Amino acid sequence: MAEKRSQAKGRYQPGKRQPGQPKGKKAPIVVLVSAACLIVLFAVLALAIKIGLPPESQMPVGSADVAQPNATQADGGQDNTLADNFSQIDGMQQPSTESYLGIYYSKVTFKASNEVHGSDGTGSADVTVTTPDMKAVFATLYSFMQDDPDSFTAETAEENIKSSLSDDNCPTTTTQVSVSLKEVDGEWKIVPNDDFYKAITCDTETIMKGYYAQISEDELTK
Repeated sequence: MAEKRSQAKGRYQPGKRQPGQPKGKKAPIVVLVSAACLIVLFAVLALAIKIGLPPESQMPVGSADVAQPNATQADGGQDNTLADNFSQIDGMQQPSTESYLGIYYSKVTFKASNEVHGSDGTGSADVTVTTPDMKAVFATLYSFMQDDPDSFTAETAEENIKSSLSDDNCPTTTTQVSVSLKEVDGEWKIVPNDDFYKAITCDTETIMKGYYAQISEDELTK
């Protein structure tokens, strides 16, 4: 079972409407276009990483906390930045780093602990993943869309996300998941499962679905 916790840093208010600033008029057609742009941007992050992962048929399901033959306990690893360590994830190809994706990957870290290495080349570990809190990042973007829909475009949305991710006070969220390990050419690699995928993407798919439902209810039906 994945454990998740969030950490807010300082006063994080990029893109927030300032006191006295008029709230933008919600033009129905503009809102429709804005909503579509927002949903596309949500999908980009989730799909970019998922494309790089091995097919789901090759991804283990459930906990990796199982007994290993002739297992040995290994010391925990160090914090690794995802952008520089895609090779530590078995079967994962480096996804696109265009636009805000490169910034996101550079902010994601993961660390293995409680590693168990079996003599058959399989093992298990707990992995702690820390990412930017995309729920907070997209909340800022959604607020921007609502406040000024006339100026909301894919380009301005990307700039808003880049600004939020680059902010030193961008909130983070930390999740611990259990994974299997695999020995490849003498190196132990993480075998990604669904919990690990959700952790390194900050479960963006779920966030996207929530905003889609909110947009549909609050805007698209008007």
